[in-house]
Amino acid sequence: MTQHMLGQSLRAFNASIASDSFTPGGGCVSALAGAMGAGLARMVLTLTIGKKKYAEFDAENQALVSKLEITHQELLECVERDAAGCARITEAMVMPKDTEPEKILRKGAMSEASKVANEAPIDVCNHALALLRIFKGSLNKVNRNCITDWACGALQAYAALEGAAMNAKINTGSITDPAYNKNLHEKLRTMLGDGRMLVEEIRSHVHSSLDATN
Repeated sequence: MTQHMLGQSLRAFNASIASDSFTPGGGCVSALAGAMGAGLARMVLTLTIGKKKYAEFDAENQALVSKLEITHQELLECVERDAAGCARITEAMVMPKDTEPEKILRKGAMSEASKVANEAPIDVCNHALALLRIFKGSLNKVNRNCITDWACGALQAYAALEGAAMNAKINTGSITDPAYNKNLHEKLRTMLGDGRMLVEEIRSHVHSSLDATN
């Protein structure tokens, strides 16, 4: 995959976000947020494994590190995939629409392009929700000195979920497949509900533990 987005420096990428170009936009940023969340999770697990206090969780945490390596890479790839999907929509948008046949062709192209463009954000949602379940399930199994990093990772994962879901939803406005749109909206509603519960549980747990020790 061509590293059009990921090959930029951090400063250049942020300048691209601030430009008048459609990409990188909210979809790319959401995918990157998810990747950063996965990266923070890997960092904390690495700083936990081998510590005597958490030795009973070493095998489980090692397995998570391996899983997160894959998730991290796939979310980074979603940055590029989202940009490519947006380009497909842009190509369809500039199709002629002066005559009725042209309008019909353009509408069909927009629908198909929007479906393709939705592939990356839907994957981001799936990865982000899986990350949130890891963050919640391992709250008491990671290095206490890194608990705020763990929580920051969860917040990034939630931002990825919410942002990608919004991007997927707006694309359905151009998709002329009622069954597809209905199923996707129902799926996203469930995922967002689960994600909100998970991130709130994580946030409450970490704030409570910090308040109790300060």
